[in-house]
Amino acid sequence: MKKIRGVLPQRLAGLFMLCLAGGIAAQAQPVLSLSASQLFFNYAIGGAVPNLQVVNATSNTPAVLTGATIVYGGPATNWLSVVPGSGPTPLALNVFLNPAGLATLLPGFTYSAQITVTAGVLDPTSQTTIGVFLAVSGAGGTGGGITSLTASPNRLDFAFAPGGTAPAAQSVTVALSDGTGVFITKDTSTGGNWLNISATQFAATPGTLTVTVNPAGLGPGVYSGTITVTGLQQLVIPVTFTIGSAVFTLSPATLNFKVPQNFGVSSPQFVQVSTGASVPFQVFPTSDGNWLQVDAPTGITPAVVSLRVNTGGLAQGVYNAIVTFQQGPSYSVDVPVTLTIGPPAVLSIAPSSVNVAWTIGDSVPIVQTANVRSTSTAVQTFSSAVSLVNGSGWLTATSSSTATPAVVTVTVNPAGLAVGNYFGTVTLTPPGASASPQAISVALTVSAPPTPVITAVQSAASGAPGVVAPGQLVTIVGRGVGPKNLVVFPATATSVPLTLGGTTVTFDGVAAPVIYASFAATTVQVPYNIAVGATTAIRVNYAVSQSAPFQVSTQAIYPGLFSLDSTGKGQAAALNQDFSVNSAGNPAKRGTILVLYGTGEGAVTPALATGAIVPLTPPFPQSPIKPVVFFNGQQGNVLFWGEAPGSVAGLFQINVGIPENIPAGPISLQVAFGGQATQSGLSVAVQ
Repeated sequence: MKKIRGVLPQRLAGLFMLCLAGGIAAQAQPVLSLSASQLFFNYAIGGAVPNLQVVNATSNTPAVLTGATIVYGGPATNWLSVVPGSGPTPLALNVFLNPAGLATLLPGFTYSAQITVTAGVLDPTSQTTIGVFLAVSGAGGTGGGITSLTASPNRLDFAFAPGGTAPAAQSVTVALSDGTGVFITKDTSTGGNWLNISATQFAATPGTLTVTVNPAGLGPGVYSGTITVTGLQQLVIPVTFTIGSAVFTLSPATLNFKVPQNFGVSSPQFVQVSTGASVPFQVFPTSDGNWLQVDAPTGITPAVVSLRVNTGGLAQGVYNAIVTFQQGPSYSVDVPVTLTIGPPAVLSIAPSSVNVAWTIGDSVPIVQTANVRSTSTAVQTFSSAVSLVNGSGWLTATSSSTATPAVVTVTVNPAGLAVGNYFGTVTLTPPGASASPQAISVALTVSAPPTPVITAVQSAASGAPGVVAPGQLVTIVGRGVGPKNLVVFPATATSVPLTLGGTTVTFDGVAAPVIYASFAATTVQVPYNIAVGATTAIRVNYAVSQSAPFQVSTQAIYPGLFSLDSTGKGQAAALNQDFSVNSAGNPAKRGTILVLYGTGEGAVTPALATGAIVPLTPPFPQSPIKPVVFFNGQQGNVLFWGEAPGSVAGLFQINVGIPENIPAGPISLQVAFGGQATQSGLSVAVQ
């Protein structure tokens, strides 16, 4: 049996990688689609209950609907039902009105509700909604029906200076074209409960709503809220409350454009706008002849504003302009702009601007190219230089030639830069004192990666969640728990690294070896020294972001066997005696030896370091508890058990003789270490 103990490491590695990588792919959530996003019912008091309406739920992959939750938009409830509430897709959802609930409704009102349909269990955001509207009329059909809902004004803006008087109340007139009633709700997305309304419903419209704001406890900044009016339609009135005047910080403080004559619209230059609080602003360019242009005239700080110049029709010379950044009626900052128009262009550059967005942790560098040609039939020489508005060393440029035609390669390497916006220029200058330089403007936006969110921690073999054991291989499922693209630890490594693809995982602060890392699932080995019989707090650190702690229970042993399809069910990941993969098309013979693989056996003797590669020579570390293997409930003869030679620590191997007298076919398989058994639902093929 010595040869079988040293199972070919290459074959074992391939099988092991297939199981784990398949487990990562299996975490993808379905995309849920509904055949309708809104439903409308009309009901007359004392009349017949309207017929049910059907919404078909489908998904791009097989999925199970786990709930259809109803949230009512007003005080009246229990008038709506949806069945079935769960089931596999495709699924027909029957939406109908409850007679008992209808008896509590008043004529002349339009009632609303929202049905939230959820698919899957690992990601609660796999949801979509259906809006339901019910128009109730009096006996004989008075009132109700589809109407036109209006509000005047349709937005509200309040302002407050610290130390001054509270802002005056403002009024909103709400009307339905048939004069029926509405429900009114308020919400504030920032700053707490500073928004107040005088009524939550009008029995009939038009009605006048009084709106007030309370600045108590609020610091300088801009706060946002909404007032929602619900008839048969729904109308949202945005409310903005600005406190104090935030001081602008503008960078750079001046702009200088150097553009050839008759060049047309230049490549952009950028101004960073920041304040101590998030505030809205407007941008007003002022220039004789309107040669100064702004790409976006409004924004909310912090922001980046891009400006361009249009030289069409302007003679050579120097021109001056002002761009004004305005926040409120009493506060603004001016940025001087100078335009120098030189001789006509001798170079044609395409594109003349480069915009790069990069998330920390993504691949670098980022390479883009620009084609440089002469504007005439003559070959034109040029030199190139890079200048940076901010940041250091992130922009380089090389040219395939110093004469046209040429290709300029712009390389952006933002590694090490903090979150923010960075600007640079690649300037191409023809020879001669009077020649007009031309620029390739480069804008780089560096963003933080999403905060990792752990939704489950489960056995990498069985998929069983919520419990881990020392040395076990586990998969952390979630969002942002690793890089966008799957990263695997190097096959040539002498141990499993503690950081892989920018991803680190800790158990109570102790780093765990990372075998695979990806955005949705990362596989690690649980440290051997975790406390047993307690709980452990797991955190994922990716790039510069850290997840909240995720608590799981710990116990000494929590075994599971690998399956070929990575679900923990069906065909076990096993090798026949000739090292071929066991399957229905390649069954093992009775009386021969089968090699099984799993994880969760707990501490081993002799001890292994967490993340170690198991040696290829004895003594092989093994659990102090000899496992028992059952084929259709009948015990097999265990010839060897221990850590799989040449594998990562935490992957155990069992060599077991198949009983001579079991029947042929798919045979149920289960392994037990003392009182701890592996998952049910596994089988091996026997002939």
